[in-house]
Amino acid sequence: MTAFVRSWLVMASVALLSHTGWAQAPQYQGMQPQFEGFAPGWGVQYNAGHAQPSRPPMPDYELLPTHSPLLDFDVFHDLGLKDFVASSWVKAEYLHATFQSPGNSILGARLSQVPNPREPFLVTAGAVVDQRAIVPDTSPLDLNAQNGVRTTIGINAFKDFSVVASWVGMQDMTSGYRITPGGLDPILFPQVFDPLLFPDNARFIATSVLDNGAIGSRVILYDRSFEVGYKAQYWSGDINILFDYHVPDTGFRMQPLIGFRYNSYDESLVQHGEFDNSSGISTTLDTLTTPSRNTILSSTQNMLCMGQVGFQAELVDKWFTIGVAPKVAIGSNTIHTGVLTSDLRDSEIDSAVDDGVTIARKNNVIFGTNFDLNGYLKLRVNPWLSLTGSAFYWYMPNVARAHNTLVYDDKGIGGPATVPVDPTNPPIPPAFRPEIKTSGLGIRGFTVGAEITF
Repeated sequence: MTAFVRSWLVMASVALLSHTGWAQAPQYQGMQPQFEGFAPGWGVQYNAGHAQPSRPPMPDYELLPTHSPLLDFDVFHDLGLKDFVASSWVKAEYLHATFQSPGNSILGARLSQVPNPREPFLVTAGAVVDQRAIVPDTSPLDLNAQNGVRTTIGINAFKDFSVVASWVGMQDMTSGYRITPGGLDPILFPQVFDPLLFPDNARFIATSVLDNGAIGSRVILYDRSFEVGYKAQYWSGDINILFDYHVPDTGFRMQPLIGFRYNSYDESLVQHGEFDNSSGISTTLDTLTTPSRNTILSSTQNMLCMGQVGFQAELVDKWFTIGVAPKVAIGSNTIHTGVLTSDLRDSEIDSAVDDGVTIARKNNVIFGTNFDLNGYLKLRVNPWLSLTGSAFYWYMPNVARAHNTLVYDDKGIGGPATVPVDPTNPPIPPAFRPEIKTSGLGIRGFTVGAEITF
């Protein structure tokens, strides 16, 4: 028992002495500490005595006002805009296209007992008896090799779908021709109308007309020249949503699409006929120094607003993409037509005939359709630049064209053939007018360009 107590006292003394050593600073006998340093491995300042380790002073913070009360919104907007732009691309292409020509439509009305007015037929007018005439047609007119541009923008910042919008613009497209009777100047080469020497040459160029809506035998004759000018304008735009849910980044992929398409196609056809009496119709007049000249103008406007569906199928590789994108658009076509005539039947022979300017218009809304077949190729030059090319065919089955909508009708001159004209019985104006008549228009061509990915 005595040994146990003695052992317990020794252990308690050792514990007490060790506790005192940790709580107090080391005692130096006869000298002061010569340094203050850092305890090895601790990295904190060592101080003698019971003083707490010193700490560096804390900096003073000042709350500054923000530059904008909408800073959070601005940051969110900037980050969203950055992601929006980073997921976009733009493509610019040169477009080369051929528009379907008007064909060989006759520039006049049908004639009684004349199967084909394009070929020479006999006319009698004034002092001229049984001279040959022809009615020209639209066969020399064409809209081949036309130039334009196509711009396309794609945005891939949305979940499960992307947006692609494109715009096509063509330069003003023109065509025309000018002919003279017999193909030569009738004043310089009158012998070309000798039926024995030139059996196929005609002395007159004519505009054949209906007789108050019925097929007749009336024509407007030109013995100097005849010219035709043809002009067309086309532009279109569409915007589509491509659904890309679970679409792979490479390999074969198929994306359905839905969108909206707008097509605008306008045409005008202007005809001018000149008469100078070089044919000798009037025996009382010499050849006119200034020929009389008339004008026949027909114009059409087609505005197609359509919903569009289709798909985009493509094979995507690291270095190239090849694909097709057929689309069908269905909607409405708003048509505006107009016909203008100026001095149509004016005559130096009978000055009582003075038509002046007449204008007739007609509008309608019909069913509109557009078929778009497009195949394309893209070659990647680097991560942000690609070279592109495509071949396309567009078809609009229901559009009004200027050569089809013109009705060559005439109700007759009427009125007295005296000078001055009796204001109570004036000449009946010409009845040329438009009608809503449609036909198909095909457009084919190719594009080349470049695509930039942001």
